[in-house]
Amino acid sequence: MKPLKKVNTNFYTDLHKVTNSDYASTKEAPFKGINLEEILAELNGLVYQFQYFPITKKSCFPYVSKGIEAVYGVSSEALKTNASMAMSRVHKADWGKVENAFYSSMENLSTWNLDYRVVLPTKGIRWLRGHGKPEKLNDGSILWNGYISDITDQKVKEEQTFNAMTKIESQNERLLNFAHIVSHNLRTHSGNFESLLEMTDDAEDIDEKLEMISYLKKVSHGLSDTILHLNEIIDVQNNADAKLTTINLYDYVESTIAVFKKDIDSKKIIINNKVPKTLLLQYNASYMESILLNLVSNAIKYRHADRIPEITIEILKEDKKIILNVLDNGIGIDLKKYGHDIFGMYKTFHKNNDAKGIGLFITKNQIEALGGEIKVKSEVNVGTSFSVHFNKEGGAY
Repeated sequence: MKPLKKVNTNFYTDLHKVTNSDYASTKEAPFKGINLEEILAELNGLVYQFQYFPITKKSCFPYVSKGIEAVYGVSSEALKTNASMAMSRVHKADWGKVENAFYSSMENLSTWNLDYRVVLPTKGIRWLRGHGKPEKLNDGSILWNGYISDITDQKVKEEQTFNAMTKIESQNERLLNFAHIVSHNLRTHSGNFESLLEMTDDAEDIDEKLEMISYLKKVSHGLSDTILHLNEIIDVQNNADAKLTTINLYDYVESTIAVFKKDIDSKKIIINNKVPKTLLLQYNASYMESILLNLVSNAIKYRHADRIPEITIEILKEDKKIILNVLDNGIGIDLKKYGHDIFGMYKTFHKNNDAKGIGLFITKNQIEALGGEIKVKSEVNVGTSFSVHFNKEGGAY
């Protein structure tokens, strides 16, 4: 049997240690020698040798440069016989992909390449990029020689770039939608004016002309409303960085309930404000007022005639972010039929004379302008739920 390949635990430090005597015959100035450890210490990462024993499932780092202390927050000495301390630093959310990449590299003897996160005691979450080339030794163990670097700064820049691109795409999409709205709505009014003016010219008596003029007035009022709505949309877009203030969400819900008190009392609506009284949000005050007014107004407007109307306003928390839910037991919306138009301008889904199809459109724009998101769940004759996902963490409750 061939002798087992010995793992050289000092293979980096022993390489190329050149002394002054080696250069005694040269005319150059005396050279202090090369200390590879000092060179490796300047790197933003670490060089390593990792060994895994499949039978015992034990692992260790026969060699690892001093960069391990900065990258993993552990000493090289602690890892020479047991790698578990380094492994424990891996972020729980990334452990699965780290494990899968490791076993794939071991089984196929393929190069290990992976970006993953670790959680350090003093630095918190850091992004690492690992690279290693495996070889199988005579004792059945697998040995990786490789390099791990800290790429946190790079990841932050990538995320910033991605967020900037996403914001630009969103703005371009809103601009394109706005252009379509302007083109469609103004063209409609323009066409109506032209038709009515032609009909006015063709009218044969004064009564018919007066009737056409009354229609012209209605079209004129419609055009004015359209321009007003378009201005509201522009105001929302221009105020994307509008002043944020600390608001008590419970108080804003109570103020909204007070606005609709007459309808709530006359229609015997049960309304539940389940927002914690201590919940504080950094938000634009006028936007919050508008969002609540629109969502509560819709819940009242589209109540079910065959049961006592009930509206609930509550708070959920998801990944430390606040979600505002406005739920009702009203007539609901057929999302399979109308889901893609639910937040469209001038889109209505019920035979309600008061419906203009502008409220939800404005609400969506206000929420998205501040980096949030609105979602809807609904079932016909059961009820509707609108969820406002704020883009930042809320206060204590």
